[in-house]
Amino acid sequence: MRRSSLNFDDTDERLTKIENQFSTLVASIDEKDAPITEKDAEVAELKQGGGGQTLEEILEQVQDARLGSIVLNPDAEGKKFLRFALK
Repeated sequence: MRRSSLNFDDTDERLTKIENQFSTLVASIDEKDAPITEKDAEVAELKQGGGGQTLEEILEQVQDARLGSIVLNPDAEGKKFLRFALK
């Protein structure tokens, strides 16, 4: 019958390594949870109807850009430019 001996000298060192690995894993999970929480909030907002806007407000933002139509797009300062192409 073989008797095994326990070596307690390196047990504290191994526990410290395991604790460090565990802390690293927890930090990694927390880091990955933040974007997921943000995306969940965006999905919930979209399910509620586009950020609190009514359908009419959303439709006002839709542009008609069929062939032959003129599209005016304001820049960051609110100025509008007429752009068209001739062939």
